[in-house]
Formats: sequence, C-alpha cells, structure tokens
Amino acid sequence: MAKNIKRTRLFFLALTLLFLTTCTPSPSLLTDLKEWDLVWISDSSGFGVPDLLAVDIQQDTGIKVNVHDLSKGGLRAAEVLAALKDENWPDAKLSQLSTLIPEAEFIVVGGSPLELNAYDHPIMPCMGTGPYDFDPYPPDTYTSFKNNLDAIYKEIFRARAGKPTIVRSYGIWYRPAWWKAGNVMDECVKRVGGFNTALKEVAAEFRVPFTDLSDAFNGLNHDQDPAELNYLGSDGEHPNTAGQKVIADFIRQLGYEPVTP
Repeated sequence: MAKNIKRTRLFFLALTLLFLTTCTPSPSLLTDLKEWDLVWISDSSGFGVPDLLAVDIQQDTGIKVNVHDLSKGGLRAAEVLAALKDENWPDAKLSQLSTLIPEAEFIVVGGSPLELNAYDHPIMPCMGTGPYDFDPYPPDTYTSFKNNLDAIYKEIFRARAGKPTIVRSYGIWYRPAWWKAGNVMDECVKRVGGFNTALKEVAAEFRVPFTDLSDAFNGLNHDQDPAELNYLGSDGEHPNTAGQKVIADFIRQLGYEPVTP
C-alpha cells in the first residue's frame, strides 16, 4: 500500500514537472530578448524605411532594434540570392548577408525581378515616364523571379536554423499619372500587378506575411498616383518621409509573430 502511494506521488510529481517545463516561457522567445537585429533587404523603394520601422518596433515591444539597412538602388533578387550563398560576394553591402542573417530576428525581403546580368524585363517600361516600348509579356514572365525568391527564403530559414524569425515582404505601388499619360494604364497594371502577385505567392508558400502598398499609395481603388497623395520626394519617384512612414506602418500592421515555414 505504502509503495503504491509513493509511486502515485512520484507520478504526480513527474506530471507537475512536465507541466512547468512546457508552460514556462522559453528564453528563446523573441519577446524575451532585449535586442533584435533587423535586416532590411530592398531596392530604392525601401530607402529610409528601416529606421522608422525600428522606432515602431521599439515603441510596440520595448525591444531595442539594431538596424542593418541593405537597401540598394536597383537591387535584384538574383543578387540577394548570390550574396546569401557567397560570403565573398563583391558588393560590400550585400556581402554582409551571410553573417547578418543567422543573427537576425526580423528580416524584410525584397528585390527586383531582373537577373544578374540583365538590363531589361517586361516590367521595366512601367518603371518610368516613357516612351513605352513593350516587350512581350509571356505567362512565365516571373517564373525565374519566383524561383529566386523561393531560394532566398530557403537560405534564410536554413541560416536561422529553426530559431524564431519575423520575416516580412511588401509589394510596390502603381504610377497611374505616368501610365494614363502614356495610354498604357491597363498594360502596366497587369505587369506590375504580376510582380506583386509573384511576391505574394512565394511569401505565402513560406507563410511570410505580405503587404500590398498600392492600398495606401494608390487609394482604395488603386487609381490615384502617390505623387498626388504627397508620398513621393522631389524626384517624383522615391518615397518622401511621409511615404516611408506609410511603408513602415504597413509592415508594422503585420505584427510580430515569427514565421514557421
């Protein structure tokens, strides 16, 4: 009888220890950390945004954010992938990727669809004021781009080795003022929309939250120009401080839940 009572007590003690072990917050949870490293990877659409996002994060979480801004004019997803795989990549900024990603708690992924040594793509005419000389827009226009994004996410999660990581992505905005003037609105909506869809689809495969900035930069009907909404700087192309804040806010609204691909 005494032995049975002892065994019963040991059994319940073991259950209690198991409960405490599984219910006690793990020190590896992101919210338990005092600092996060934010790695921002984008073309010029992201200039100035990571510092603003870092302020938002600190306000929301109380966690200090160390910003690693790898934004670069014309940055290609193909470049990002190459630099992730080669720590000796010749670009001084991108060469940091292989060492930064393993330690980064927050990563924003972006880049253009151009290949490494290419200077043309069906989306490119829509990135300017014209003249609009379009190449064909075949169904596989974004296949290579999506393959590069897929490989980028795989490299990121491989480097993070199972550690909780916040990964986010965003799409670009439309330029209705340019396209209406050139009578190419429908064609450019199709091409730029295809780019955003490619970003969104690959992000979804890895459960990465994605935000479409055209909802803010182009109004509810996506027919307003960001210049008319005072979101662009004096060059008429890149976001000003107000536009940068919009981008940071949209990413902030995606929350801080880590990604489990």
